[in-house]
Amino acid sequence: MKAEKSDVKSSSENTAKETRQQIDPTGRKRFQPFKYITSLQIRSLYSRCQLCIKVELEKQEVQNLLTTPEQIHDVQLQLVGYKQEKDDKGKKRSLNICPTTSK
Repeated sequence: MKAEKSDVKSSSENTAKETRQQIDPTGRKRFQPFKYITSLQIRSLYSRCQLCIKVELEKQEVQNLLTTPEQIHDVQLQLVGYKQEKDDKGKKRSLNICPTTSK
């Protein structure tokens, strides 16, 4: 088929036409008329193949995220400030923290 040789996506209409014209090495038709599929069936097949490829790529992407170790640095935090204020609903507390610099 032309699309296989050129890596260009073939239309479903062209693919249906080409399959009807395929000849095997002995000179006989490669597909019997009762095995022909319509361009609509081929389009549906293309869509399902694309969906399968997309799902597989997403699975690989998720797997890569799960298996790729990310470097984690030790972080030390220092308490900078602490406030406790009263508000209309009761007490409100806030902590101010910041990372300490390595020496």
